[in-house]
Amino acid sequence: TSFDSEAYRLEWTFENELNLVFVIVYQNILRLTYIEELLEGLRTAFVSSFRDQLTGGAAQPFDFDHRFNAILAECEARASQKKQTKSMRVFEETTKFEKTRRAQAANA
Repeated sequence: TSFDSEAYRLEWTFENELNLVFVIVYQNILRLTYIEELLEGLRTAFVSSFRDQLTGGAAQPFDFDHRFNAILAECEARASQKKQTKSMRVFEETTKFEKTRRAQAANA
């Protein structure tokens, strides 16, 4: 789920069983393709790491920075790989080329 304001975009997911909301806020100008994957990875890792503390009732600080940074780096690396494997199409592979070719054949 997401919400756009003037300069920022918010995306979030829920962990209903534990009444948690995970939110990522980033600048709208950024086109981050991995946010859903990041949210799901963070939710899964956080819940699996701290389920006992969350259900135990005792408020304790959570040391999650290292794990967060690792999950973020994984998501960024996967997004970068996907971006690199996409190559630009040559004009002959586009639908515009096909339309042009058909129009030229019809006029010939």
